[in-house]
Amino acid sequence: MLIGYARVSAQDQSLALQKHALEQAGCKRLFTDTASGAQADRTGLEEAVAYVRQGDTLVVWKPDRLGRARSATCSRRAPTCMSGAAASGA
Repeated sequence: MLIGYARVSAQDQSLALQKHALEQAGCKRLFTDTASGAQADRTGLEEAVAYVRQGDTLVVWKPDRLGRARSATCSRRAPTCMSGAAASGA
């Protein structure tokens, strides 16, 4: 199953473009956050990672939606990759 994750940095930004792209890519479930990429606590991303199962693919509009720092992105993806899920860009 394709699982989508979208994030914007500020309340005045819209998730619509990302959500539309993820839906067009075939994502069956979407998780979202409104939080800075530098912020460590992102509930939507944590829920998405917890939701994916072996064989699922976590899809993001652009890789920077996962986070700014490469180390943060990799550490967030580790549990997902270890469970047999994949990560992909829309």
